[in-house]
Formats: sequence, C-alpha cells, structure tokens
Amino acid sequence: MTRTVTRWPVTGAPLTTTSATGFGPCRRPAVGEVLVLPLCLDLGAAELGPLREVLSPDERARAERFAFDELRRRFVACRGQLRVALGGMLEVDPAALRFVTGEHGKPALAGGVDLAFNVSHSGSHGLLAVGREELGVDVERVGGCPTASLLDSVCAPAELDALAAVPAGRRAAAFIRLWVAKEAVLKASGQGLSVRPAALTVPAERPAAVWLAARRYWLAELPAPAGYAAALACSAPPSAVELSWPPH
Repeated sequence: MTRTVTRWPVTGAPLTTTSATGFGPCRRPAVGEVLVLPLCLDLGAAELGPLREVLSPDERARAERFAFDELRRRFVACRGQLRVALGGMLEVDPAALRFVTGEHGKPALAGGVDLAFNVSHSGSHGLLAVGREELGVDVERVGGCPTASLLDSVCAPAELDALAAVPAGRRAAAFIRLWVAKEAVLKASGQGLSVRPAALTVPAERPAAVWLAARRYWLAELPAPAGYAAALACSAPPSAVELSWPPH
C-alpha cells in the first residue's frame, strides 16, 4: 500500500544552496519512493539571482527569448530550483548537471544516473517529481470550459459522456482533473503528446492502474492549491509518495 504525505504550501521559499552542507537541502529518494517537491515560481530578484547563476548557457539564452518578463522569471525559477534539488540529491554542483532528451523530448540526467525526474509548471506553481523508476507529473490551472475540438482530442467516448453529465459550473475542473491524469501517464511513458490523449482512457477513481502500449502505469491524484489539479504516474507502484517542502 502506498503511503502519501500530503502537505502543499501555496507560498514558500525557493529551494536554495547552503554553504554548510553543500548544494541543496533535498534528500535522495529511497528505492520505491517518490519525492514530489512543489516549486514556488513567483520569486523576487534577490531569490532569482542565485538560481540564474546555476543555469547553463543554453538555459540562460532560452530564458532571454521569452517575450514577457513574468514568463522569463518563472522559467528561471523552475529550472534553477530543478538544478538545485537534483544537485542536492546527488551532492554535486547544480551548475555541473547535464541533461539529455529522449526521442520525444523527455529530459533525463546524463551519465546513467539512477535517478528519474519529471517537472511541470502552470501559473505560479510548479512540481518536481523524483524517484528511481520512470515517472511523470503534471499540474495545471483550471481555466474556462474546453472547446468541442479540445474535448474530442483529449477524451475517449466514455469520458466525453461522463463530462457531459457534470454540472456546467464544475465541468472545467473535471476536465483539468482528467487532463493532468493523462498528461502524467504520457510523460511517464516518455511518449508525451506523440500519443493522442483520446487514445488513453484513465479510471475515474484513483489511485489506479492504467495501460498504455502494453505497459502498466500507477496513477494517482496529488493535492493541489485551490484552482489547480495535479497527478503523478509511475512505471511501478511506489511504496511511498511524499509531497512537501524539503526542510530548510
């Protein structure tokens, strides 16, 4: 049975480096365990400065290509905290981390490190999931009601019927709950949106097993701030999922 620790602060400090213990306060997940770290993306200039310093030249160039300052700042916050967290777990300088991408763009640590990760962000909130098995995480802000074309591309026929039965005022939230579940599984598989989401059916009740291309994934909802939904998928059922800020 999976144990889940569910603490999600709506606001908080960024992950930071510490001079006494090296980089980062994050512990490495044990075999079978998944750590899910909420990332605060709306940070001030003083907090963003050290995070920008650990980015690679390519990441800094990518940040500069954003047309809007808010998006640029959130990208730096997300990528910087990703590096700090992983660097802390591996006890290496975050700036020294190198990443590779799979066939469909899923990032992974270079060098055969036995640590899998996945990151997602929406609005001012981000999530970083880290474990020993392949995994996917997604967090999304609830928006307006989805269009008919979006519903058709995301939902299987039975899911369309189920959404149609949801009261109009709750339909957008129900759709996002379905979307994050599918996105988490597709990210865990490494295939991402190369697979049409409507080709994947997820159970309404979760945790649950989900099959994709003859492989089984464990899928669960995660607690999320008001107005958001989040989900986690793993290639093997974890013994524990911990969702909390690491100690500072």
